[in-house]
Amino acid sequence: MRSKAQGFTTIELIMVMVIVGILAAVAIARWPTNVNAGPTALQLAADIRLTQSFSMSRGVAFTIERIAANQYRIRNGADVYSTPITSAPISNFSLRFSKKYGKPTDASNTPLGNTTIAVNGGTATITVSAETGFVQVTP
Repeated sequence: MRSKAQGFTTIELIMVMVIVGILAAVAIARWPTNVNAGPTALQLAADIRLTQSFSMSRGVAFTIERIAANQYRIRNGADVYSTPITSAPISNFSLRFSKKYGKPTDASNTPLGNTTIAVNGGTATITVSAETGFVQVTP
């Protein structure tokens, strides 16, 4: 009597390898390219709110501005209060907050329109409202 062979055939093994390869290719294509954009946008938004709070509570205009692709600072005149380093590149911006209402202005106290800051080439954005100074993050 002949014994029954046990195990997988070569064709079955090749088919499993092909299916695993296809699944891996799909998973790699959907893998996020930069997971740092969200946390960077949240941190920058928090620092914008902090700058706005400094302006209103201390009665002095404060500015938050980009100084390099991955750096920004909070300052009041020549005094630099913070120079955080972000992990994702941010677009060029400079926001000065009025001391009374915390509305964004430019260096000559001219009110700004809505300001949008792109993080990591636009994968996350921060919008500062012209009328209220409200800071909103869109991942």
